[in-house]
Amino acid sequence: MSAQQTIIEYDYQPTQGESLIFESSTIEPGVIQRGTFTTAAMQYALLGSGPGIQVTETRVIIRNGEIISKISSQKFTRNDGTWVSTQQFRIPTNWDPGQYSIEQIAQTNQSIVSGKTNFIVE
Repeated sequence: MSAQQTIIEYDYQPTQGESLIFESSTIEPGVIQRGTFTTAAMQYALLGSGPGIQVTETRVIIRNGEIISKISSQKFTRNDGTWVSTQQFRIPTNWDPGQYSIEQIAQTNQSIVSGKTNFIVE
């Protein structure tokens, strides 16, 4: 979505300052064979960024309440608008079958938002 569409969607006023809103977290497929690739995606809105600000996007894998793997942490310069970020990664062959979660985080110097999605490893 463009900056203008995002401003309208969230009824954003410039006096609000920076606004970072997490919209969605997905992983495809939801059932993944060990040793194969999967793609995680997150969507978030950024408003009040001025000429653009740094957003750090981080993805971690959680099992039984503990972080077991940090997939990525990357910095991007983002302007106002709605952003979709994807990350492909391989499921290690030594992971035990069962339920896992991916937490996808977007963070600026002022804000942090995140979302979790469950998936199954076979």
